Amino acid sequence: MTAPSTSYKSTFTVGIHNTTTPIIVQNLKSIFARWGIPVGLISNNGPPYSSQEFAKFLAEHSTTHITSSPCYRQSNGAAERAVQTAKRILAQPDPVIALITYRCSKTVTAYSPNQVMLGADIKTSLTKRDAPEPVDLQAILENDTFGKLAAKAQYDKSALN
Repeated sequence: MTAPSTSYKSTFTVGIHNTTTPIIVQNLKSIFARWGIPVGLISNNGPPYSSQEFAKFLAEHSTTHITSSPCYRQSNGAAERAVQTAKRILAQPDPVIALITYRCSKTVTAYSPNQVMLGADIKTSLTKRDAPEPVDLQAILENDTFGKLAAKAQYDKSALN
């Protein structure tokens, strides 16, 4: 699931063995309590996400629901990539350290997920500075847009051939 807000897009992957609607809703409540209620939520068309109970939950939180199309590989590809990344992190000898490292790694936006979500990077055993550097939200959005446009241009170039 991806939960975009007005200023960021982030993917939350939660290890859920039972994917019924009540379990999904319970996990989303936990995420919403920690990070705030998102403007929108992107998911696949699976049964837990297409139920009336799920639609009611999102309506109560004024959250729009966008479902990915099975025919549109790019949208499902982003979700599959997030699952692969989560599995790789959880397979590490110390998943907590692996998760901290992942969340502090710079992305195409030139900022780490922690910087985007928290407004500043967190101190880890890998950082040497005493105080986290503040981030420029406008720069994050510009870098993200630039990265997307560059990826689109590359895709369009290969699609024409």
